[in-house]
Amino acid sequence: MARIRNIALVAVSILALLAGLLALYSVKERRVAEEQRKQADHILASATKIYLALITHEQNTPTMKEAFALFQTGADHGDTASMGNLGRFYAEGVSVTRDYAKAREWYEKAADKGDADAMTNLGALFENGLGVAQDYAKAREWYEKAADKGDAEAMTSQTGWIG
Repeated sequence: MARIRNIALVAVSILALLAGLLALYSVKERRVAEEQRKQADHILASATKIYLALITHEQNTPTMKEAFALFQTGADHGDTASMGNLGRFYAEGVSVTRDYAKAREWYEKAADKGDADAMTNLGALFENGLGVAQDYAKAREWYEKAADKGDAEAMTSQTGWIG
């Protein structure tokens, strides 16, 4: 009886050791997956910025739709540059119907995450009354927030920003 108990104890100990090793392996794999996700997000953010720099309005519609899809994916992953770029697509009617309300939504999402370009673009919407009531006070407020982040365009806006 003692012999069976000792064998059972050894078997349970081995199973516990295996469970512990599997748990450690799982934690390691989770860390690797998280690191890969971060790298993919970084690559997507970089690709988004590069893509926008290369795109002009004269490019073909499939390319613009591809860019829009890329920005949508980036925005879905929380990339602020992608959010701001979607705002530009809607504000300028690139690959989508011009929609200042949607542009404002995307600019606000990016601005809430600290994107100075989006703040400047929100200022421009309010300054020019595009999709919103023209409101120089709100425009100035957005320009000041962007300028505080070092955005040169916001510092030279036409709403009287003097600092």
